[in-house]
Amino acid sequence: VAQPTLASPAVPAPRAPATAAPGAPATPQRANVATPTAPDAPGQTAPAAVSGPTAPRAVALQTPTQPTRPKGTKKRSQGRKQNKAAAAAAGTAGAVGAGAQVKEPKEAPATPAQKAVQAYAEGDYATARRIWENLAAAGDGLAMNNLGVLYDQGQGVEPDTGRALHWFAQSAKTGDPAGMSNYGRVLEQGRGIPANPEEAARWFDLAARKGQPVAQYNLGMLYELGRGVPKDLKAAAAWYSRAAAQQQTEALSRLGQFYRAGLGVPQNRMRATLLLYAAAMQGEAGAVRALEEMAAEEPSAEEQTVQLLQQIRDELAKQNAARN
Repeated sequence: VAQPTLASPAVPAPRAPATAAPGAPATPQRANVATPTAPDAPGQTAPAAVSGPTAPRAVALQTPTQPTRPKGTKKRSQGRKQNKAAAAAAGTAGAVGAGAQVKEPKEAPATPAQKAVQAYAEGDYATARRIWENLAAAGDGLAMNNLGVLYDQGQGVEPDTGRALHWFAQSAKTGDPAGMSNYGRVLEQGRGIPANPEEAARWFDLAARKGQPVAQYNLGMLYELGRGVPKDLKAAAAWYSRAAAQQQTEALSRLGQFYRAGLGVPQNRMRATLLLYAAAMQGEAGAVRALEEMAAEEPSAEEQTVQLLQQIRDELAKQNAARN
């Protein structure tokens, strides 16, 4: 489903962080809990324009991402097409003798970064950590962020808030969008460092302007709540829209709620339904509840919405069965 975006989002001007990311703490602090989750922003509630929407939550970027394909390498399919074209041209010109063959180029060997991501996906955290430590020592910002994820989640290591903070901060200093987003998250939550929502908003802003979808959602959340930035529902909708365009689950749901209630955007139930449906298909429970409430509010569309909800439940059941 193509996601609607705002025609001219009123995105505030970028702001540089007031302070540089700190270095490693002298004595890393060990966390007492494993797999931390992002809590609701304290003291804040959701807009009361309609029943149903719940307060948005800061989203943690936790899964290391596959690095982009190095420049100069070609996909196998492209190589095949070029070889076929070359063979045809050579045969026409008589340049290739009988029995001559054109060899397909071999796939470029996996880079260390790709090997680390593969090891992580297979649950071999020790191998992933070893590779990322080597890459981080060479100044790789994404590897620094991924080390922070391991310590934050306790994957292959003891959960360690101090070390996670250190690696997120070092990654943020290199300008890596994921690192900046995660550093903003720990600043907003005050995990291992005093909470500083103003500074968190600045780091989210920098990452969001580099296209990081989780940072875009988190920045929209801060504008919606007026936390660390002036409350601005139009700016919140603009950032949710950018994140939703990249299929960020919470942003799809939140932007759907905005169109449902007319918060920061003109009220539009059709767009709300499309966005909430897209979020629900990704397993967002709040979006499913919102669709159920919308069906109850508009009896004429109830049958269609009930069928839609059943399709969502069936699809989610299939996905769960496939994972198991």
